[in-house]
Amino acid sequence: MDIIFSIIVPVYNVKDFLSDCLDSILIQEGTIDYEIILVDDGSNDGSENLCDEYAIKYSFIKTFHKKNGGLSDARNYGIKRASGEYILFLDSDDYIKKTALKECREAISEAKRKKIDLDVIISEGQYFDRYGKTRCEKWFDKKSANTSAGCVTGEMMLGYTLGIHCNWAAWGKYYRRQFWNENKYSFLKGRLSEDMQIIDQTILEAKNVCMISPFVYYRFRKGSIVNEVKINSIISIVDNLKDWNDYFEHMHIKRELENGIRFYLAQSFFDVAFSNVYNVIEGDIPKAFQVVNNNIIWLNYLNKKGKIVLLLCKTIGVRNTCKICSKYKRYKKVKECYDK
Repeated sequence: MDIIFSIIVPVYNVKDFLSDCLDSILIQEGTIDYEIILVDDGSNDGSENLCDEYAIKYSFIKTFHKKNGGLSDARNYGIKRASGEYILFLDSDDYIKKTALKECREAISEAKRKKIDLDVIISEGQYFDRYGKTRCEKWFDKKSANTSAGCVTGEMMLGYTLGIHCNWAAWGKYYRRQFWNENKYSFLKGRLSEDMQIIDQTILEAKNVCMISPFVYYRFRKGSIVNEVKINSIISIVDNLKDWNDYFEHMHIKRELENGIRFYLAQSFFDVAFSNVYNVIEGDIPKAFQVVNNNIIWLNYLNKKGKIVLLLCKTIGVRNTCKICSKYKRYKKVKECYDK
């Protein structure tokens, strides 16, 4: 039987969640026309052994062990070893509903009957909040986005989603492997927020995209409130902004789409970089401030909110504004961890 889906699961110290993830794939409705590619990225908590146990038990599960290189590196590693027609990225602490592959399979078959190859298939996301309750993020309207032909261009699809929510998460989407490889897409090794760097570009450049119902249960794991923000997070966000600037210069897209993407990039800059300058370890604060200060122009894309922050910067200075935003960010993080 031909392999339609290659499900790539990067694994790093997630022993408590990995079985839930893999078992959700194993109970999929329909034929086993998929392979599971487990990329153990240097785990040392027993996850590496659990990967081997599943691979021994199921012939369609392949386990690969490699030196730790980060999420981007693990995903790229898995893509090179995939043989399915479509790629699905699934984080090892998430899981999918039992009709996930069935619904995607139906969308692919319907498109092929019309002699259409779907490049990307996207869906809404579902996740567990910190109280263990399932919630669904309504990112778009499936009924209005899918035309009578069952698909639209990538630009049209992105236009539907940007008005509601940013759509650059790698999970919750299927990518035609040939389309991915022909365009030489890859996640940048060592880059954090790596989804931001590439996912919207794959949608923009896709000729045929369709939407299906939500199928991913995305788990937010509660982190320690005493953990310091890493300066690499700030640097990666700014690097993503630079990459997108280069992209806009070389790829001419509709102005409204570019503005929509810039808005969400600016939002990430404010939330992850600007508001965290004074939440990194003390020795990294000068560098973090310099990186943020050099890119403060991005706040202009936040419309009203950005103008207020820029006015505050002009009134009391960028440094003091960063301090205020960092303290508020820290306060919110502590409050969210203790609220019931």
